Parts: sequence; structure tokens; C-alpha cells
Amino acid sequence: MIEPMNVPEGLYDDDVVCFLAERYNVSTCDVIRRFLVQERGEASSDGPVAEFSLEDNEMEILRGLTRMRR
Repeated sequence: MIEPMNVPEGLYDDDVVCFLAERYNVSTCDVIRRFLVQERGEASSDGPVAEFSLEDNEMEILRGLTRMRR
């Protein structure tokens, strides 16, 4: 079983996450939820996941941000 990922503090306010939220017309929480679903298959207990998909390069950028902020 995959251990749930802890979202690093401040990631919701990161400029890249805010940019992606604006790009997809969703909240920063939606961007992080979508990232977790695409990356780890984690369902969100905070509500439904918005219906959009992050592109491969966006996923890679978010992976880097989560590694940097741990």
C-alpha cells in the first residue's frame, strides 16, 4: 500500500500552483487534489476532484515542488 503524501506547507500558495489554478479556472486545492490523484491515485477526503488533467510537464514541476518543500 502506498503511504499518503503529506502536502508540504506553503505549497497551496506557491506561484506555480496559483498559476495552474488560474489556468484551469479552479482553486489551488483542486490543483493539489488533481496532482495527488494523478501521481498516486489518492482519492481526496476533502470532496470531489475537479474534472481536468494536469499535463506531464506540470506534473513534473509539481513533483519537484513537493520534493523541494519537504
